[in-house]
Amino acid sequence: MRCRASAPDAPPARARAAKLARWVALLATLACHGEGESDEPKDDRPSAAAPVEHPAATAESPSAEPEPTRAEVPPYTPASTLGEPVDLRRARSVRTVYRATDKQSGSRGRIPSKERFHVYAHAEPTPDCGAGWAQVADAGWVCLSRTDPDTAAPDPLPRLLEGSDLPFVYARHKAHADDATPPLPVYRSVRSFNAGDDPVEALPAYGSYAFLRYRWNKGTPVMLTATKRAVPAAELHRFDPSAFEGRDLRERPLPEAVLEGRWQLAWSKRWKAAVLATPDPKARVLGHLPQQGELYVNPTSAPGPGGEPYFEVLALEPGTGLTPEKRRSDPAALAGGWVAGDDLRRWLPLPPEGGTGDAGSFLAGERLLDVDLDEQMLTVWHEGEPIYVTLVSSGRAGDRTPPGLYRVKTKYAFGKMASLPSDDDPYFVEAVPWAIYFSGRYAFHAAYWHGRFGQRMSHGCVNLSPRDAKRVFELSTPTLPDGWRIVHEHPVDPGTQVRVRRAGHELPDRRKLLE
Repeated sequence: MRCRASAPDAPPARARAAKLARWVALLATLACHGEGESDEPKDDRPSAAAPVEHPAATAESPSAEPEPTRAEVPPYTPASTLGEPVDLRRARSVRTVYRATDKQSGSRGRIPSKERFHVYAHAEPTPDCGAGWAQVADAGWVCLSRTDPDTAAPDPLPRLLEGSDLPFVYARHKAHADDATPPLPVYRSVRSFNAGDDPVEALPAYGSYAFLRYRWNKGTPVMLTATKRAVPAAELHRFDPSAFEGRDLRERPLPEAVLEGRWQLAWSKRWKAAVLATPDPKARVLGHLPQQGELYVNPTSAPGPGGEPYFEVLALEPGTGLTPEKRRSDPAALAGGWVAGDDLRRWLPLPPEGGTGDAGSFLAGERLLDVDLDEQMLTVWHEGEPIYVTLVSSGRAGDRTPPGLYRVKTKYAFGKMASLPSDDDPYFVEAVPWAIYFSGRYAFHAAYWHGRFGQRMSHGCVNLSPRDAKRVFELSTPTLPDGWRIVHEHPVDPGTQVRVRRAGHELPDRRKLLE
């Protein structure tokens, strides 16, 4: 007879809320961490893509209930006074959104060419805009020159490819790391490529590029760009993005045992982390954890032979994919085994009230993106409650993500990331989706070129899986209106608070007053 570990049933909603409130209050006694660095911010660079295996789930859940179906969670949108749209327009060229009916008032965002947008009010022409103005957001105005009336509603950007978590097919040259690799030729069209015409431009081989689709082309495959230009695909490596995603705590609430402090949520950091019979690296191996497997451990560690911490496995989450050492053994039997602390990322939440002095009170009651650099985790807080938690990849040694308090400045549906002219190691990454900038060139964004979330991989940015990046983008402000590609924060729609912390360090406040 086989048995499996089971989690306590979820308490009723009111009792759960009370437990969560007490749990958050206890967490508020923890110290806040982090210290900033004075180096000039650097953009993120793609790391070498590593294959990430995603085995079929074999372990049983600690919960007696099936995993819930993902609910449609509406994006976080601040209060608006605009009401319903009064008009629809389509841009014939890129349109800048201004803060007022004055082209000197500063940028509020950008609408790409051929995209539609909502209009909420009209204003008379001005000397620098003879076509008149349209209000497209709170404190957002577009000059109506080079726009046309339309009837179709705008789409949220970026548009995802059918059946994909990404808006484009991403690829780079197989020999991108070799300085001797020639540039990639770009042809005006597939017909031009097939006819043997000369290319119209060339792309540096070290770059990563975005394409709309792959075309077999009768054995001479090509990748097609957004402008229908053709790039030979034979020497290109197509990225296979990670399917990892974090835990939405509204869709999958924490077990009662976590709220009571008896269990701790954790993920395995690396592929095939050993589950041992005792807290000793030489102990019998009971099985292995897959990369980013979700589980629960005892919050209290036990020392190994050298004093290194080990954590007892208490229960498994659905789809964790724990692999028993012997196929005939029950994966649930791995509960009670031990995992080295260095193989785990443990969720150690610090509520917004955990800040010190003005920093703590300023963060309290607001939406917060909280990055724990030590555990490589991001927690999204809303009004003092954690609503989403996931693994990230922050800056590695030499390019550390600087701790501190920030605020989201700008959000891009997608945008390029390129090296500076003075950089010795040039790079170019095209159309990086869901970029959330919080300080200079530091941003949260999707990373389609690796799947090692939970490990430091970036050159300073905070990497998220595509699914997580989209979710965090929707949960943060300023809100990107449908049809827009870029939005900047404004006093009527301030950016979400960001806290980047590191144990044993101060937490400098790098926010500026909104004007």
